[in-house]
Amino acid sequence: MKVILLTGPSNTGKTTTLIKLYETLRSTGVDIEKPIPHPFDSNDFVFYVKYNGKKIGIVTMGDYAIETVYQIGVFLAKGADILVIANSNKEYPEAICDWHGSKYDGVLEKAVVKKESIQDQGKIQEIMNLF
Repeated sequence: MKVILLTGPSNTGKTTTLIKLYETLRSTGVDIEKPIPHPFDSNDFVFYVKYNGKKIGIVTMGDYAIETVYQIGVFLAKGADILVIANSNKEYPEAICDWHGSKYDGVLEKAVVKKESIQDQGKIQEIMNLF
């Protein structure tokens, strides 16, 4: 599975960007499971879509390392090809993938997309280019 971390400080639009990513994918007519509200934060969601023959998970709440690791496990179990997850780890967000990948051999590839401010343009297309 490929993990794409959308990383940046709190309140820079990571969740908003991922919701817009979901809406963009939905507008293409992809197969979509019903969005699942995140159990710990009603402003966050978990989405699962099929796009261009790939199973893609989108998680807006991954700010805590343990949450990111948990969601990686969930989507590995679902057979996802790609997981896109928000993450506010400022130092080394890819270390979370390394830890999970070395433990489960499931993270085959990773990418980090930085989001510094809510005004950033083109992040949705940048993420989709990684699919």
